[in-house]
Amino acid sequence: MIYYITLSVLYIGMLLFIKPSPKSFRDKPLTITENFFAIKGSLALGFLILTVHLFISNFNFLEAESTLYNILALHHPKNTDFLISQFFTNTFVHLNIIHLVSNLSLIGLLSVYERRVGLKRFIMVVLVSGFFSGLSILFYNIDNTTSGISGVAFGLGAVFFTDEKNLTYKEWIYAILSFLFLALILSYQDFHKMQKIENIDLQVDYIGHFLGAFGAIVYTRLVRY
Repeated sequence: MIYYITLSVLYIGMLLFIKPSPKSFRDKPLTITENFFAIKGSLALGFLILTVHLFISNFNFLEAESTLYNILALHHPKNTDFLISQFFTNTFVHLNIIHLVSNLSLIGLLSVYERRVGLKRFIMVVLVSGFFSGLSILFYNIDNTTSGISGVAFGLGAVFFTDEKNLTYKEWIYAILSFLFLALILSYQDFHKMQKIENIDLQVDYIGHFLGAFGAIVYTRLVRY
């Protein structure tokens, strides 16, 4: 429980007190209240994944309990453990505290995107990139599982650079190809089997990272603001 409280305080503090600088010296800096309303989605998202991990780790917060993890993580559709709901739940599940903290840090940094586009668009990008990222399971063996919010982080990172009204189709296609190239390079390095609990291996899902970025880029291109 102490890990949960500590990380929650650190995450909330990071988002509330590390505020963006004014664009001009003439502008007043954001108050804590103004900053809070600008990052409500990021705060809620971080709190959600912290709380989910607290419960699936049976409150020790260090490592997910394998039975609960298998229920919520995404399995291949041909696997007997597959549930439709896992396309949603897998995004918010993490294998251990290292997996969680690394992704939580990325979400905190990418709150800058929510500050720019607002809560509604931020939530839609999270949902779209999370779903697209989950499609990576179709490229793996039926015994594999996927989990974690890193695909969403890649989606948020991608649209931070590409969700611009004046972006041309040529630049849009270049952005997709760039993320594809990045995914291929990382996959080639084959960073696999980093952690293990019981019979569960944690592997870096580069395909999921690319698909999360791809889905977010396409969504923000088709649905303008």
